[in-house]
Amino acid sequence: MNPAQIHLALNHLPIGLVLVGVPLLLIALWKKSPELRSAALVILVLAAVVSIPAFLSGEPAEEIIEHMPGVSGRLIHEHEEAGEFALILSGILGIAALAVLFFQRKRQLPVGVFAGIAALGVVSLFAFLRTAHLGGVVRHPEISQAVPDTGTVIVDHEAREHEDD
Repeated sequence: MNPAQIHLALNHLPIGLVLVGVPLLLIALWKKSPELRSAALVILVLAAVVSIPAFLSGEPAEEIIEHMPGVSGRLIHEHEEAGEFALILSGILGIAALAVLFFQRKRQLPVGVFAGIAALGVVSLFAFLRTAHLGGVVRHPEISQAVPDTGTVIVDHEAREHEDD
């Protein structure tokens, strides 16, 4: 596997883990299940942990594709910036979930603490999804053709009219 393949394989893990962890946490709150709550928190900590290699694998992946035809340095930079933001949010989520795991053993925590973790998880998920979308734009022409370097969307009405012919 080359670094680009490793990056593509790793970057799906934090998204999937948050997609499982947040709903599981909400179900745990609804069912009042400490076991499910703990499992959800562990999953969110794991999401933060695996976001580190997902982010770190981006630079070597960039070195492989940055000089390929049709690859925009601006789009790579936007993807990288979004990845940094997602990594920071994920780190905050992971540390908060780990702290809650620790403190819930000593005493009962208010439901609002867990709801706050779930909310932070949703924000982290959106940051991951935005990063993933921008990563797709870097290399997938079916996405990136609609987003030229000017940042405006070009709609070719004339071409669309001829598509029906």
